Amino acid sequence: MYNNYGAGTTELHIFRPIVFPIIAEYALYISKTENFISNGIANFSGAVGQQRVGKDIIGDYLIALPPLEEICKILSSISKLFLIVDGIGNDKDQLYSYIQKTKSKILDLAIRGKLVPQNPNEEPASMLLERIKAEHPESKKKAKNTGDNSHYQNLPFGENWMWVRGYS
Repeated sequence: MYNNYGAGTTELHIFRPIVFPIIAEYALYISKTENFISNGIANFSGAVGQQRVGKDIIGDYLIALPPLEEICKILSSISKLFLIVDGIGNDKDQLYSYIQKTKSKILDLAIRGKLVPQNPNEEPASMLLERIKAEHPESKKKAKNTGDNSHYQNLPFGENWMWVRGYS
């Protein structure tokens, strides 16, 4: 096959233009259109999960075939536009990465008391913890610490903050 372009179904209907090989690339793009795919799905035949697009469905499908020069321009435009779309896809992946890093940074700032202004006149966390323990005596049970949290101990945070375990 010219330029390794081809298309088929489980029955391998082969479309191989012999006169102008560039038409094969054009036909490949036609076969990827929503209209072509929907038409094939609407006309599936077969049974027991072995649905197929019949040879006649493909053979009878009308393709708008422009002059050869126009096909070349169309294919060139498709290539350029697909490069832009692929770039957007790459940008989307980078954007997702930036979003994840930004969320992580926001949480990092939050747990270190750097996200909002600190008020030294507010009740210290140690007093809040004592109030919570007094109101909920069942929470005094000691939990086994299975995690290594040593990396947190050197993090700076707000003046009225304190370290507590998840099951304090």
